[in-house]
Amino acid sequence: MSELSQTKVKLPRSENILRIALSSSSSLKDAFLQQPRDLEVKSGTTVLIPCKTTNPKVEVTWCKNDFCTLGKTRDLPSYPRYEITGDILKGEHHFQIVNASLQDIGTYQCQIRPGAKNLGAVSRKSKLIVLQPPEKVSIDSPLVLVENKQSYIVCRSIKSSPEAKLSWNLPKHIKYVAKNDYAQIMNEYLRNSVSNLTVIAERSWNDQEIECIAETTALNQNIIAKEQIIVNFAPDVRLHIKQETPIIENTFIKLVCEVNARPPVYQFRWFNGSTLIQNQIGSEMELFVLRSMNNDEITCETLNTIGKKNSTLRLDVVYKPLFYEKYNGYFRLVNESSVTYQTVDLEKLATLECLIDSNPRSKLSWKFNDQLLHGQTQSLLHLKNLNEEQLGNYQCIAYHSRFGQVKRTIKLVQKGPPLIRSEPSRVAHVGHETTLVCQLFWHRDDKYLVEGSSNTGDKYSIDDNRPTDEESIIYSLHIKQITLNDVGKYNCTATNDYGTTTVQFMLEVLDTQTERFLLYGSLFAGLILIILLLVMAFVCKRQRTNSSLNDSPKVHDDTSDKTVTEWLSSKYTYDDLRDSNVKERELLTVDNPHTTTVSTPKFQVGSDIFYRTPSSKGQTTHRTNGTYYRQYYGGDNEDEQYDSMHGDKFLFSTVV
Repeated sequence: MSELSQTKVKLPRSENILRIALSSSSSLKDAFLQQPRDLEVKSGTTVLIPCKTTNPKVEVTWCKNDFCTLGKTRDLPSYPRYEITGDILKGEHHFQIVNASLQDIGTYQCQIRPGAKNLGAVSRKSKLIVLQPPEKVSIDSPLVLVENKQSYIVCRSIKSSPEAKLSWNLPKHIKYVAKNDYAQIMNEYLRNSVSNLTVIAERSWNDQEIECIAETTALNQNIIAKEQIIVNFAPDVRLHIKQETPIIENTFIKLVCEVNARPPVYQFRWFNGSTLIQNQIGSEMELFVLRSMNNDEITCETLNTIGKKNSTLRLDVVYKPLFYEKYNGYFRLVNESSVTYQTVDLEKLATLECLIDSNPRSKLSWKFNDQLLHGQTQSLLHLKNLNEEQLGNYQCIAYHSRFGQVKRTIKLVQKGPPLIRSEPSRVAHVGHETTLVCQLFWHRDDKYLVEGSSNTGDKYSIDDNRPTDEESIIYSLHIKQITLNDVGKYNCTATNDYGTTTVQFMLEVLDTQTERFLLYGSLFAGLILIILLLVMAFVCKRQRTNSSLNDSPKVHDDTSDKTVTEWLSSKYTYDDLRDSNVKERELLTVDNPHTTTVSTPKFQVGSDIFYRTPSSKGQTTHRTNGTYYRQYYGGDNEDEQYDSMHGDKFLFSTVV
């Protein structure tokens, strides 16, 4: 090590040699001028243990740990690092150790061997201690602590002689609960030093640097070990809504779970109350908000290796006013567009109730027959000594700061005979069945009475059924196997303490078979008519075609004694036919200006029409006026075709 420099013990007569003053009894003074004494040296240095005799002519032997077997000669060949040095004529027999190590630790003694003229003598013992600095000084790492948990910070000095003394340099805000220092024996010479701090870690310690200082006599300076603290902690969670606008019913909101944790969070879970929300595993969640979710508690739960933490948010959902009413101990929804009937007795107290659910709370007012009732802003409206003028429509109006106003109508009617709602008529089909429905509202002493009857039979059956409001009863008359005899009027009658009410149904019956016959007959007649129209159109078209052909001017009407070739030769010269301006397709155009030139040339002789296809050879047929005609056999090129027409190489024939 660089700090380990060679050390020598100073003697009175030399700067580089350490001498030990000899202190002995009077008997030894005659034998030794200097004797060894205890020494502490650093590992790697050169050590000189002095020994000087009075008589320079004596023989000296050195002993280590009471074994005097190092050797009789001064060079001590069995021990390369050991040597006896000094001026022998002056009686100097110093023991020198080069590059001292832990193996040199022990006791050393200078011994005069007895001879013929002198007695033997033994010097005092010298205890040699070799100082070894630590191989390593370190703080256990990684230095990971857990917030608010008891943890330990350990510093170690490894393999020193003697053991190092350990101390700490900590930031002011880092406090320890206890400190425990101890040494560990490694072997005969080496020791480990340990310093253990017991702490309760705080999050503010994270990234703070601490020092462990090892102080040892083997070095001229201290050894310092440094380490950075890492404090792990369970997640800190903050749940909030990304949008700053109010939460409106029937809209999506995005919930964000902000987390600060070390180590990072590896699991997110979302709850609505105590119910786990499925398929939501990230730090953000989109939620479709319903009015029923107002005041629901949404929780984000996070988990890392240290622990589990959660954050909860209560939903404040803004939703429009809805009307409710009490029924059999429960609340049920009232459609704002419907009219609720409330029967009352005259000259008694009538109480109207308007229950509204909205967030934030709606302002309430009452109207009677579209006239505002001043001072009436509560959900209950009391009408004392009710008279006929107070019967009618009462409106409960709820005004909401976001959704505006909504209304509910309550109609006060005087108690009387039953009210019946029904369909005025019904159409049924023969062989099928039908149902006549009669809805009755029965009431008595502010209580609705539900009493029905049921009949069964082969033809008729009566069922009663309560709708959702149960303020009425629906009587259904089922008629099976409808016949024409079932046509007629049916009466539904309801009676209570206030009177009797009757409504009348008119049942019409249609014969399904007759309808089917009429349907199929109409389809068949329409098909026949379409066929006749098509035939007539075809006949008319043929008549027009024949008339057009008969009225066309003839090129020549006398061919009985001529062939077509002769006729052509008599009308046109050979040069005319060869002239590029006189093509066969123009022949018909010249003599018959009413006929359009087409891609297939044609001309007419008498009542015969001839066709020719310039681009094809051989015999082909065409249909005209129901008759087949044969074309001539043309040449290989246009000149040959006209030559053939002028000569007699082929003939135009008539009907095949």
